[in-house]
Amino acid sequence: MFILQRALFFKILFFLSSLLFFPLLAYKIDKIKLEKEGVISFYDLKERKKIEENLELYYKIIMDFYATGGNPQLINEIPASKMVKHEIFKDIGMVVQNGYFMILDLVEVKIKEFKFLSLKEAILKTKEVWNFQYQEIGGRKPIGEVKTFEAKRQYLFIKDKEVWFIKEVDYWKE
Repeated sequence: MFILQRALFFKILFFLSSLLFFPLLAYKIDKIKLEKEGVISFYDLKERKKIEENLELYYKIIMDFYATGGNPQLINEIPASKMVKHEIFKDIGMVVQNGYFMILDLVEVKIKEFKFLSLKEAILKTKEVWNFQYQEIGGRKPIGEVKTFEAKRQYLFIKDKEVWFIKEVDYWKE
C-alpha cells in the first residue's frame, strides 16, 4: 500500500510540475527564437515604461527649449539623436530670428500604437494636442491669442547602452 501511495504521489508531482515546466520551457524557446530573429511579438512592460518616460522627458525639455529660445543647458539631457536635436534647434532658430519666443504647452497625448520592432527598436505613434503662443523676445509681450494644433507623430526609439532614445520623429496619417 505504501509503495502504491508513493508511486501515486510521484505521478501527481510529475504531472503538476509538467504543468509549470513545459509552458515555461516553450516560452523560453519562443523568446530565444524571437530574439535570434531580432523580432518580438510581445512588449516588455519594463522597457515600454522606460520608452514612455523618455518621451515624457523629451516633451518637457522641448517645451523649455522653445520657451527660452533654445537655451542649450539641457541639450545633453534630451533623449534624442543629434539629428532630432538639430531639427528642434533649427525650428527654434527660425522663430527667434523673427524676434519671438514660442511658448508650447502639451495639452494631451494619446498613444495610438506601440510596437517593438526588435529588442533594440520600437515605434510609438501618438496623437498630440498642443497649445502655443508667440511672445516678443524683449519684454515677453504675448502676440495674438493662444492657438491649438494637433500632431500625429511617430517616434522611432533605439536602445543604446541600456538607454532608449528617439532616433527619428515623423508624422503619420490615419
